[in-house]
Amino acid sequence: MTLRGSEMKNILIVAAAMAMVATTGAKAATVLFDFSLAPHQGNIGPTETYTVSGLTLVAAGFNQSNQATNLYGKHGGGDENGLGLAND
Repeated sequence: MTLRGSEMKNILIVAAAMAMVATTGAKAATVLFDFSLAPHQGNIGPTETYTVSGLTLVAAGFNQSNQATNLYGKHGGGDENGLGLAND
């Protein structure tokens, strides 16, 4: 089988594109945000910011009417640790 110049060029372009896809795969990492030890304790206001590995997450409290409500951080031991709502 003999390939013409344009066919060979198309094959090379497809091969190059496939090689680029194979070598530039997505890189993913697991980042764990641990709310079990809230950085602040007691009534901490409507938001609390967490930063892990350069990623920032803002936790915000809302009530059933979708109005902002204060968060509460607790380090009480057992299952009394973490972040929750102050009005709960």
